[in-house]
Amino acid sequence: MSFSKKKALGKGLDAILGPLRIGEGEKADSDVNKVSSEQILLLQPQNILPSKVQTRKTFNEESLQSLADSIKKHGLQEPIIVRKSGDKYELVCGERRLRACIIAGLNEIPALCRNISDDESILLGLIENIQREDLNPIEEAEAYQSILERFGWSQEQLAETIGKDRSSVSNSIRLLSLPSAVQMLVVDGKLSMGHARALLGLNSPQLIIEVANKIINHGLSVRQTEQLVMGLKSGERKKPLTPKKIKNPHIIEIEQELSRRLGTRVNIKHGNSGKGKIEVNYFSNNELTRILTILGISLE
Repeated sequence: MSFSKKKALGKGLDAILGPLRIGEGEKADSDVNKVSSEQILLLQPQNILPSKVQTRKTFNEESLQSLADSIKKHGLQEPIIVRKSGDKYELVCGERRLRACIIAGLNEIPALCRNISDDESILLGLIENIQREDLNPIEEAEAYQSILERFGWSQEQLAETIGKDRSSVSNSIRLLSLPSAVQMLVVDGKLSMGHARALLGLNSPQLIIEVANKIINHGLSVRQTEQLVMGLKSGERKKPLTPKKIKNPHIIEIEQELSRRLGTRVNIKHGNSGKGKIEVNYFSNNELTRILTILGISLE
């Protein structure tokens, strides 16, 4: 099936697949080719093939377990969507629900089988995730970009289909222009969507990374980040930010142990080549003598 760019405008998923007409439930152990494309089936979750496209790359284990507990107690309230694939069934929508059902140990779950093409399957999976707001900001941006590129839609057409304004779609896609290291900070939840959007005001990838590190290290709010970016853009800050390198946790443990033994602050600078130096702080001759005594060194 080819997609009409105007066909789907403002109509959401119904414009793509049509209204769902649920038939009588039946076991799926009969010939798969005899099953109606709009029929509710009872399938074994472990036997369902994975989707050909899965926009969502991260799944919160605690959230999945919570959903699994709910499903185990109340059952799956909304069927997943599948399509026929040879003598098996392939997932179209409901990856998170399917995973939770497997965790809950269910032997059978309701699934709505639809007779849809590869393109329809991909589009439905992408839009369902977007509309459910199940994606982190980077996954959502990648989903938008995938739809625009694969189906030749404009941002306006996509925005109307998913019920959002065009500027939201545009701002989301712009996140993909951030350095990959900063995108990962957004994925990990260390930077919010607001922080990421503020960083888009900077042109230098290196400066974006430096400011991102500063946001995390100093706990800057979105407003503070916007002010910092404005200052950098207007040239109010002459000296470039120095990025704070993330230390190896093992090196930090050694620093802490030396600090405890010597009773003063110790800093270890350790390079990737294995070379480095240890800095031991002291603030008086007496303190230096005390540290040397601990180390078994005499000035006499």
